[in-house]
Amino acid sequence: MPISYSYSNDIFLTFGDSITQYGMNPAISGWVATLAFEYTRKLDVVHRGLSGYNTRWAKKILPNLLPKTKSYQSNTPPKVEIDRSSFDSVIKSELGNHSPARIKLMTIFFGANDASDPTFFQHVPLEEYTSNLEYMINLIYDPSSEYYSPETKIILITPPTLNDDMWDKTLKSAGYSGKNRSNVITKQYADACIEIGNKFSIPVVNLWQAFTDTAESLKNKTDQTSFPPGCTTDTSSSIFGYDQLLIDGLHPNAKGNTLISELVLETINSHYPELSPSNLVELLPSWAEIPDLL
Repeated sequence: MPISYSYSNDIFLTFGDSITQYGMNPAISGWVATLAFEYTRKLDVVHRGLSGYNTRWAKKILPNLLPKTKSYQSNTPPKVEIDRSSFDSVIKSELGNHSPARIKLMTIFFGANDASDPTFFQHVPLEEYTSNLEYMINLIYDPSSEYYSPETKIILITPPTLNDDMWDKTLKSAGYSGKNRSNVITKQYADACIEIGNKFSIPVVNLWQAFTDTAESLKNKTDQTSFPPGCTTDTSSSIFGYDQLLIDGLHPNAKGNTLISELVLETINSHYPELSPSNLVELLPSWAEIPDLL
């Protein structure tokens, strides 16, 4: 993680595969873009989504995204009390005391590609997947790690539900034959992610369950005509409900992304309330305060 020698807010790092990469797309209400807005002037959301990546490749990338512990120890000046006697003094107090940005929050969101069919090059065996997640967590939480940062709060996110029929159709339209994913296997990886969270006492957003429950609950919706254009209203269809959350059977659409951002924020509010957007102070005074400081 490059350290800026000008002022930088502390960081919310989002690390994951294509669902994280596309999460910055405002056209589909990207969940990362929503978080960036929620944390404006509070934390800088650093977006590191890597489309197509699995945990085998991601574990090689992560050390290059993390600052080393020594960089904090050697470059962090002592904190100074903010002088609010004037606007100029506030600027100097808040921005003039340069220090390395610290990663306060981090999401680790992999598994959709790891869960590919064993014959597919993105596949990572389940045991290795869990080991890779442990490795990434230990980079941050193991005191012997050169990236040790106990103040960094991690949230794990499971892969979402895969709709087999939607995804198979997507593959065929792209010229691929056969299958390379299944929801049954995806759930195994989601469950493994939850187990790792329990092992390390790290909160987990169970996206697989949330997407499944949301899609199934839509069957009880009485006004089927209010569904978005193009979505099936046939409750007996295998894609019913899932096509309101997923673009292609794998990647979330606007509604799916909104669900992700809501669940991540709920998890922060429940487990790390001190880092909730509502509990963090905005950088610099509001414009309405400035006249009183001039």
